[in-house]
Amino acid sequence: MKQNTKKLLEQYKNDALSPENREGVERNMIQEAIRQTDRKKWVARLDEEGIERDIASAPDTIATPKRTLFRRLTPYAIGLAASIAFLVMVVLQPSDSFDSSVHNNRFPVAEVRMGNNNDPVTWKMAMDAYRNDNFTEANILINKLEDKTAEQQFYGALSALYQETPDYRTAASTFRYFVDRNDAFYAEEARWFLAYALFKLQDKDAAKTILQSIVNKKGYNHKKAAEILKKEF
Repeated sequence: MKQNTKKLLEQYKNDALSPENREGVERNMIQEAIRQTDRKKWVARLDEEGIERDIASAPDTIATPKRTLFRRLTPYAIGLAASIAFLVMVVLQPSDSFDSSVHNNRFPVAEVRMGNNNDPVTWKMAMDAYRNDNFTEANILINKLEDKTAEQQFYGALSALYQETPDYRTAASTFRYFVDRNDAFYAEEARWFLAYALFKLQDKDAAKTILQSIVNKKGYNHKKAAEILKKEF
């Protein structure tokens, strides 16, 4: 804005102009507003068409190469922000959440004792798949076994829980079997995983009851159970 125009505008604000001059200033202000609006539309149209502007031919434009660069980078910035949000919300789960407690501390692979299991070859293949985090394949292989041992049933339920599309209902049914039988070898571990399966099935009252029993009995993962009770319930 020219210095003389600024001076007139200040006088206009202070009501120091004659009626004739005030009318002239008002007319100039309206014309300038229209001109600026048309210029912005022109600049926006060029940007939409991807046409590089000649700054020399439009010295009054408020759009500069920096603004053009900002427009070009904005979609990437939005994508990066979305990725960071996803990382924080999904991948980097709080260490004391139920999901992270179960999935980041997976139950170890069973030791395959050849000759002590039905179909030891398939059982070994299942544990190899489990070791490599291919839980869907492990579950399929374990389901092929006939007359499953308690160990094989337990790892079948774990695989159903860990696989890409978890089968929480099947897992809960198997873990409940061990809890109800009070199996000396797997009952404590099964109680922890049963609570998680019920939690994912939205039966939070039952899950809370089981977690509380784990804490009271100082059972498997009782410290983590206490943390989950504080955070999730």
